[in-house]
Amino acid sequence: MIALETRQKLAKTIRLLGSDQPGEVTAAASAIVRTLAGAGATLHDLAEIVEAGSRQSVFETFEWAPSPPPPPPPVPSNEAPFPGAPRPSFGQFRPSVQRQIVRFMLDNYQLAAADRNLLEEIDEKLGARFGPYECLAVSSSVTGKVTSIWRRGAASARKSAA
Repeated sequence: MIALETRQKLAKTIRLLGSDQPGEVTAAASAIVRTLAGAGATLHDLAEIVEAGSRQSVFETFEWAPSPPPPPPPVPSNEAPFPGAPRPSFGQFRPSVQRQIVRFMLDNYQLAAADRNLLEEIDEKLGARFGPYECLAVSSSVTGKVTSIWRRGAASARKSAA
């Protein structure tokens, strides 16, 4: 395949073949042959590209670089929003947000078996409907345990990212 830069140069030179000056036409033809030779190609290779262009779209002739991988998911912040402010606790959030935090920890943190079992149990409880009093779904002692798992996991995630 001829490099993109060489193809662009060839495209400009091929247009010179349409000149009304015979000397320019001859010089353009010689320049095309020299450019192709510099790229390790011949007029036959150029003809194949022209033929292939009639059979495939322009996009198929380019070599595309792969897309960069998506960024990793954000770690929920359990830091104080400003100096002197209390750090957020798991119990301060609505159950729907609590469930998002629990699922994030299950998917992204390296957890001990006991912590994983606790979080899976909480995820199951938070998945059930509790009506208007759904905020009572998780007891305060369990909330404290989840908050400590959250803080440990976020701290280890920051260390591994650094």
